[in-house]
Amino acid sequence: GRAGIHQRAALGVGFGHRVDGRWRLSVWQGCPWGELYDLREDPWEQRNLWSDPAFAEAKSALLLGLVHAMQDHADSSPHPLSVS
Repeated sequence: GRAGIHQRAALGVGFGHRVDGRWRLSVWQGCPWGELYDLREDPWEQRNLWSDPAFAEAKSALLLGLVHAMQDHADSSPHPLSVS
């Protein structure tokens, strides 16, 4: 499937979002929880699986993918002069 990543700051809060075809994962800066939905089984996103131990492996893999995607999109200059 097609993987996507979205990062944005809304009202001063960092936000990361990843969709990989089956899953949607969302996290917010400074928030101890997030959202995890199985889009195949729950296309209307009614059941947040974030705290469900049965989905810990999927959540971990998606979080790692989000970190890698954020690193890929980060400024790689040794000393950035500004943030765009």
